[in-house]
Amino acid sequence: MSEEKVYRGIVRAYDERKGCGFIAREGKQGELFFHVSDLLD
Repeated sequence: MSEEKVYRGIVRAYDERKGCGFIAREGKQGELFFHVSDLLD
């Protein structure tokens, strides 16, 4: 069984039409790309 990674941060950009964006992680450099399907169960 694999554990899910949990990231905390602020959404810096989000394209509602495409359903994707970038999250700036707290205390870390760089941003994470995400798609809305990554956030929904």
